[in-house]
Amino acid sequence: MNLQRGMREKIANYIDPGAQFCIEMAVVGPAVYDFSCFGIDQSGKLSDDRYMIFYNQTTSPANEITLTLDNNTAKFSVDLSKLPPAIDRLVFTASIDGSGTMGEIATHRFILTQDNTPQISMELSGSDFRQEKAFISVEIYRKGEWRINAIAKGFNGGLSALLAAYGGTEIDSEPSGQSPDNAAPADPQSIPAVPDRPASETASPAPDEPERELTQKIMGKISLSKDKVNLEKHVVNLSKCVVSLSKENGVNLASARVKVVVVLDYSGSMLPLYVNGTVQHTINRLVPLGLTFDDNGSIDVYLFQSDYRKMADLSLSNYEDYVSNVISVSGYSMGGTNYAPVLSAIIEGSVRCQDRF
Repeated sequence: MNLQRGMREKIANYIDPGAQFCIEMAVVGPAVYDFSCFGIDQSGKLSDDRYMIFYNQTTSPANEITLTLDNNTAKFSVDLSKLPPAIDRLVFTASIDGSGTMGEIATHRFILTQDNTPQISMELSGSDFRQEKAFISVEIYRKGEWRINAIAKGFNGGLSALLAAYGGTEIDSEPSGQSPDNAAPADPQSIPAVPDRPASETASPAPDEPERELTQKIMGKISLSKDKVNLEKHVVNLSKCVVSLSKENGVNLASARVKVVVVLDYSGSMLPLYVNGTVQHTINRLVPLGLTFDDNGSIDVYLFQSDYRKMADLSLSNYEDYVSNVISVSGYSMGGTNYAPVLSAIIEGSVRCQDRF
């Protein structure tokens, strides 16, 4: 069945809603795209952030939803029968990480499969959007039984606008005069307007203090970076992970000092990922690791194919154009794939002089 914008259907007409199924989302375009699934309660809120599934949290508490990412494609494995009653709908979204708009995309593809057989699909193009930085593709919601709704509407504010929409602010918060196609979906059945939460609900609980302290500490090191806004998103996510792991293991990881090393595949099959910006996007997310754990705030970088080469250290001064200004001009050529030499060199600390950049 091919969905069109605004269509609603009972899922049971096409699949067994009590069995696991897969949702694949892909965007073909000039940017790097992030995919998310929001688990929303009956009041339209993301009341349990464990049910925000995205690149930094790829599974829900009981594995009801799991996410696999691969080059501007996301695959969500979903088991509706395991979801707690508090989760009333699943909202599947895509957003741009960096510059660009959804009007520039070539295609967005949504496919729901069960038992490896496609059952429900939808395809959009850039002509379906304008200057939006994010969009909701489809939602799956309860209304007596599980149903699917093809929303296909955009948000000018990107992922932050999506979060605000489900976190307690008015959905229609854009300036007056904005085109409805550029605003959050107006359909109250799709996304109910949510009033601001009382101050008692929005106040950050005490357990979040370590996260705030670590975030502020790292952000203090990047105060001069022109990309501070984009870096802050990655810093916040890293801080949450560090504090969570510290609690689980009883070790203060925030105070740990280790050598941070990144090894990048430079075999021929990787060329599309270097060209379309995926590798640079990954590098951007790694910078906070060096700032947090490495004594000098930088990261050792190795490229490998049949052999390997050490590149210039990754730091705040060069990360934004690292692929184009460091890797691409290094003279190192793409080749085969051999992991052993570079891993042995790193483990043994025996990088040969002729391999240094």
